[in-house]
Amino acid sequence: FAITIDNELYAWGSDQYGRLGNGGTSTLLSPKRILPAESVVSVCSGVYHSAAVTNNSKLYTWGFNTVDGNASSPITGQMGWNTLYSYTPTIVPGVVGTPISVVCGARHTLVLTRKGLVFGFGDDSYRGAVGIGRNLIEQSPMQVGASTPLKGVLSEVRIIAVAAGLHHSMALGSFGELYTWGDNTYGQLGDGTTVANRHPRRVLGPLFREVVVAISAGAYSSYAVTASGHLYAWGDNSKAQLTM
Repeated sequence: FAITIDNELYAWGSDQYGRLGNGGTSTLLSPKRILPAESVVSVCSGVYHSAAVTNNSKLYTWGFNTVDGNASSPITGQMGWNTLYSYTPTIVPGVVGTPISVVCGARHTLVLTRKGLVFGFGDDSYRGAVGIGRNLIEQSPMQVGASTPLKGVLSEVRIIAVAAGLHHSMALGSFGELYTWGDNTYGQLGDGTTVANRHPRRVLGPLFREVVVAISAGAYSSYAVTASGHLYAWGDNSKAQLTM
């Protein structure tokens, strides 16, 4: 995907699972505009689905909504509604506030609002990537770290950026603090363990003394840039993705 300076969204390449939003699964050999009636400000693509946010605060998803991209498999909710698949972008209701950005994991999606709230949906039963903590498939947007039904650490934090790996998530607070949750098989949560966490927790260690200004997530790895110009990386290094 590419977003132009005029907020036009273009897609090309393999359209397996309908992730390009082109109305089918045919490969696009050259860029084609998607959502031509909308001005797009954020886009992401997971393993089986894609999502976009427009400048008039609409959230769209498309692709496959199942555990493995097969229409006969169980729904895992990463598209934010109860359907097996959609080859064209469809509006997702339920996000409270004004969405400004979206990130995609393998089977989960996170949406950031202008007021710094995070909403998530998808497979929260596997390792807790959505961060609601109910060990359920969340098929519609839920606020991550909301004060109810269980008060979470993000309930009193303004988030300014989010990132998603395959099955883990990251959030950057307005004071430069970093929160992670979900799968931790390769230590990608940065808490010094390999134990999954179903609720957001602040990353301590060296980053506790730093002001983080940018974050990114790989499949099983995590990255943070600090105001002092340092780049931190942790998690899976099996293919030298941490450059260590």
